[in-house]
Amino acid sequence: MSLSLDGHNNATGSSVNSVPITLTTVNSSDVVVIFIGTFNIASLTTVASVSDTSSLSWQKRPGAGRYDFQLSLFHFYYDLEIWYATASSALNNDSITVNLSQAASTTDVIAFGVSGANFASPFDPNVGLPVFAANNSGGAVGSTTNPNTMVIGLYWRLSALGPVLNPGTGFSLIDQIGQGYSAEYQIAYSAQTNLKASFSVTNDAVCAFDAITAPAYSGAAFPNLKTYPKKMNILD
Repeated sequence: MSLSLDGHNNATGSSVNSVPITLTTVNSSDVVVIFIGTFNIASLTTVASVSDTSSLSWQKRPGAGRYDFQLSLFHFYYDLEIWYATASSALNNDSITVNLSQAASTTDVIAFGVSGANFASPFDPNVGLPVFAANNSGGAVGSTTNPNTMVIGLYWRLSALGPVLNPGTGFSLIDQIGQGYSAEYQIAYSAQTNLKASFSVTNDAVCAFDAITAPAYSGAAFPNLKTYPKKMNILD
C-alpha cells in the first residue's frame, strides 16, 4: 500500500484545559498524527498528554515550535507540538483528548491518519526532523533521508485576518481551521534536500516540517511469483 491520507479532522478550544477531537479511518496499520497549537497570554501552555478511547500509545515528536513576543503590556506565547500513535485497527469515531499543562486562550488541533507507513518506525530517520521555524519564516525547511515519504507541514499565522491559507506548490491540504491554522502534505518519491513546506502567505508565528516514511522495499513484494526457464526454439 502506498502512502496516503486516511481521514482527518480539526477542533478548537478556548480557555480550556483539554480539547477533544474525533477521528475515523478506513485502513488498519495507520499512523495517526496530531498537530497541536496553543496560544496564551502571560505564560506558555504546553501539551501534558494525549489519550483516546482506543487506548493507543501516544508519543511526542522531539522539540516544539515556540514563539513569544510583547505588544504593549501583554506578552503572547505560541507553542506547536507534534504527537503521534500507531493504530493496528481502523478507528471508528475514536475520541482523542489533548490535555494541556494549563488552560490556553486558544488551542487548535488537526488530527489525521496515514496509511502505507512503516508501522514499526514511521518517521524519516533524518536527524534534523522535525523542523520548527518561527516569525515570518514563510514555512519550515527540511530534508529527508528515505526515498519514499509523506512530507507534512503546518503553518500558523500571527493573525486569522487576511486571505485563506493555500498549500504551497506541490502540496495538498490536509485540514485547516479558519484562516490561520493549516496543515498540508506532499508525497516525495526521492530523498529531499531543503524542501520548504510553504503556504500562500508569509506572516506566520510558527511552522513545522516532518516526514512519514514508507517501509523499506524488501524485494518480497510478490512472494508467490514464480520464474521459469525460457523456452528456446531452434530454427534450421
